[in-house]
Amino acid sequence: MGFSNLSVNQYESVNRLSRYLIGASVNQQGESSGIVSGTAMMGGISAGTWAWKNRKDIRGGLRQLAQDAAVQKSVVNKYVSKDASIWQNMKARWKGAGEYAAGVRTAETGLVRASGNSAANAAAGAATTGASGAATQTAAKATSKIGALAKGAGKSAWKCLKGNAGFAAISLGMGIVSDVVPAFKLGVGKGFKQLGKTVVQTGAEVAGWAVGSAAGAKLGAAIGSFCGPIGTAVGGVVGFLGGMLGSFLFGKVAKKITGPSEVELAQKEATQDIAKSAIRDAGSTNQLIQESYNQLVQRAAAGQLTQDDMLAKAEIEKLIGQEIDLNAAVQQAA
Repeated sequence: MGFSNLSVNQYESVNRLSRYLIGASVNQQGESSGIVSGTAMMGGISAGTWAWKNRKDIRGGLRQLAQDAAVQKSVVNKYVSKDASIWQNMKARWKGAGEYAAGVRTAETGLVRASGNSAANAAAGAATTGASGAATQTAAKATSKIGALAKGAGKSAWKCLKGNAGFAAISLGMGIVSDVVPAFKLGVGKGFKQLGKTVVQTGAEVAGWAVGSAAGAKLGAAIGSFCGPIGTAVGGVVGFLGGMLGSFLFGKVAKKITGPSEVELAQKEATQDIAKSAIRDAGSTNQLIQESYNQLVQRAAAGQLTQDDMLAKAEIEKLIGQEIDLNAAVQQAA
């Protein structure tokens, strides 16, 4: 395939092909937050976990959900008054939602005892003041069970995967694999510099998770109080959504402060060198397009085409002034 009639002034196309050739992302619109997909996954995991846990007694599990929902509703609405305005009652529900979310967080961290001294039990007791004896007993049993489960969880290794410490460990581990290790391959200095950036990034994401999940849990409790038996599940998923959003936003701010990763900087430098060479010399441009074309055909033959490959194909077509038939190109290369 010949590339003799080329326009060397199409800098953006040459720049994108330079990125494609060195393995950097062609589309620089930014990464997805993963908030929607992450929340959907969390919802699926929560539902699957509940179904497995209650597989031998689905009716009993549904009754427990109803008890949990009663506790949640009573705590959220304990400050609501028939004589208050809509706005006042909204603020009252928000206050109650905060108390409920705080009680659940305290129980989940295993820092309470199942003897009735937990914050969850105290909140439920206050919430059901004035209610019937049966309702009070139901709420107490439900929250007592939450406290008992939390006490057992606090003694297990699973506790280590919960909360901000677990999130920090996971986030830092992912950062080391995706950024720090590749940076050390570029040089020890770049590796340690990237390690510092990753630690700052992780700290910001953990702080965002803490702030977002706390607000999300509070909002989830307020919303969940209207949802009947699935209210507690709704609250958990909304809390996870808040954590994801907070982590994403805080992480974006940290990224602005630390700047691109060392690998991204190296890719940018390499891209600029290739693009400048191609712009100055038509022969280098031809070589860039030929190598990008060969890479595209190889990936098509292997059935590994991605969005970046298709974007690179479009850039090549712009530069050579003709469309590329990948099927024919693969057959010719075989």
